[in-house]
Order: sequence, then C-alpha cells, then structure tokens
Amino acid sequence: MEISFDLNLEPSYAEVLHQQHGALDGQRFITDLEDKIGGTFHQLLQRHQLLPAVGDRVQIDNELTVVVTIRSFEIEGGIWFSVRPYEA
Repeated sequence: MEISFDLNLEPSYAEVLHQQHGALDGQRFITDLEDKIGGTFHQLLQRHQLLPAVGDRVQIDNELTVVVTIRSFEIEGGIWFSVRPYEA
C-alpha cells in the first residue's frame, strides 16, 4: 500500500524565510526545504512504516529539526502536514 502525503511550512515560518531571502529566492528556498523535509518523511515511511504525528520532532539534518503542527487526512486518502522548526 502506498501512502501519499504533502507538506508545507507553517505560514509564519515561510514568511520569515521570504523576508530573509526576498520573494523569489525565498520561494525557491522554501520549495527546496519542503522537498528536503518531505524526503526525510519518505525515509521514515520506508524504514519504519510510519509517518510523524502532531507534536513529533523530526531531525532533517544536523542543523534543522522540525515539529509537526498539523496532520490532516484528506478525502482521497492522502495526508497533509504542516511543520515548523523545533525551538528548544
């Protein structure tokens, strides 16, 4: 069984990245970051047959850990996530 999912950065975090990088570069940065986070989620699914839940922290690389803030199940069977950086 294949599970499909999508994810987005929390809007407030995405806005900070837009301000830091400018509109066009910020959007590219966000897209790349969402792809990187999605790749890590895909690895979790492949290795452990699970996806994170709300409140779970997921280490993306040595410098970024994210927290799942929303996990929504869609009518067609997909799952949508919203994430923000983890702040200790």
